[in-house]
Amino acid sequence: MTVPLQMPLHSRVSMEIYVPPLDKTISVRGEVVRCIASAAGGYEIGLRFEEIDPEDRLALNHSIKRSRSPKEHVRHRRSWWRRVS
Repeated sequence: MTVPLQMPLHSRVSMEIYVPPLDKTISVRGEVVRCIASAAGGYEIGLRFEEIDPEDRLALNHSIKRSRSPKEHVRHRRSWWRRVS
């Protein structure tokens, strides 16, 4: 996901992520495992989830699989997120 702030590797963060295809905000806690500058601005991060509701995990996995089709990728290109801690 793309975020506006650089996040230190191995830092632990809590986030609320709005997932447009689900029209739902999910709460997650995880470890930053990747953070690289994006050519479009901001930073591309990888987050290893440590805490996520099991239903949200299933729904997110389904949404990710759907978004891999080029048509869905264009429609739902950005997710909105908010860092909680």
